[in-house]
Amino acid sequence: MRGTKSPDISKYNNTRYGLFAKEFMSCRKEQCPYYKDVCWANVWVGEAFKDYPINEPCILECIIYNQTKEEMSKIIDDPYLIEEYGRASVKSNRVARYLSLNSDIGFKNDEYSCRQYAKCNSIQNKLFKLDKKIYNMGHR
Repeated sequence: MRGTKSPDISKYNNTRYGLFAKEFMSCRKEQCPYYKDVCWANVWVGEAFKDYPINEPCILECIIYNQTKEEMSKIIDDPYLIEEYGRASVKSNRVARYLSLNSDIGFKNDEYSCRQYAKCNSIQNKLFKLDKKIYNMGHR
């Protein structure tokens, strides 16, 4: 049926949370669809994660973003490109987490799955294009 989503999947299709989020997702701890299966915050941050406030930017995405920017600043001088690459890396990681929970998405033929699959490809292509741009600049 057009426009309907199963309740357990719809949380991934939110403009503030999930694949379509423009900024960092908000930490939801146990309410996060990734928390149980693919959130590494407990491991990376340890005990400090227990006190991390809900609705703050996802700590995992912040770590990925900051590490990527730090690594890229050693390779290139363009702050805009470093920023763009950091955000693309966060979104690419988000896709990897999403696909780890929805590995059959490419085989489904409903409108919702096709839209999600297309978004995953779009995000991965953006990172690939940035990699190619950096490579062509002679930095990788």
